[in-house]
Amino acid sequence: KVPKFDGSAYLRYPGLGEAALIWLEIQLVFRPTSKEGLLLYNGNRNDGQGDFMAIFLNQGFVEFAFDLGNGITIARSGQAVTMGNWHNLTISRTGREVFLAIDSQKETTVISSGAFTQLSLDQNLWLGSVPDYSILSAYLPI
Repeated sequence: KVPKFDGSAYLRYPGLGEAALIWLEIQLVFRPTSKEGLLLYNGNRNDGQGDFMAIFLNQGFVEFAFDLGNGITIARSGQAVTMGNWHNLTISRTGREVFLAIDSQKETTVISSGAFTQLSLDQNLWLGSVPDYSILSAYLPI
């Protein structure tokens, strides 16, 4: 059976902590039913401040946002995903550089500004949604 997230359901996991300081790879398979929504969130604090990473849909485009302490950086898919279809997403991060690959679309690459390279993620990792949107970074466009 496959979990279904409707915006109010979520799964909570231990945060990635120091496992994501320098390097990170996430693979996610999902089938969206809405063009907007949070898929995954992990932060360093529960007050919307500090380092974080998030995967979400914005107008049907897959976006990966992160903040290493230099300000928010967003990688965006080149095309919107098709609602109701299964999609394969891979996010790879080394230091300030992020690669976003979705299905057979051309890979997107972004580099965060500033000198900081480490991502601290001490709080819970949320899949599907969060229990309280106040824990999210205020800079997220969701």
